Amino acid sequence: IGATPILMTQPRLVSNTNSDADKNKIQYQYVNLNHDTLVDAFNKCDSIIFEIANSHDVDIIDASKYFTGKPELFTDHVHTTKLGSELIAKKTSHLLEIIFSQK
Repeated sequence: IGATPILMTQPRLVSNTNSDADKNKIQYQYVNLNHDTLVDAFNKCDSIIFEIANSHDVDIIDASKYFTGKPELFTDHVHTTKLGSELIAKKTSHLLEIIFSQK
């Protein structure tokens, strides 16, 4: 249909700076990875998303940059609280406005 994709990184609780309380919210049994490996896996996914965006000259919203590692925004490693959902939606909307205004 001629649509141009816009890629987005995934916000998540998982980060290098997680406290023990944060780590207690992470569902390691679902991903079968320890904390350091899970951090690395998410970082690699972000890296791949950026590589694809750059190689195909498509826009990217780096939601991970704004929200990752903020425990008040997550109920577990990736699912957001009401506040997290609201903030991510507002930021995404704002960044989409910027992208569309540049077209």
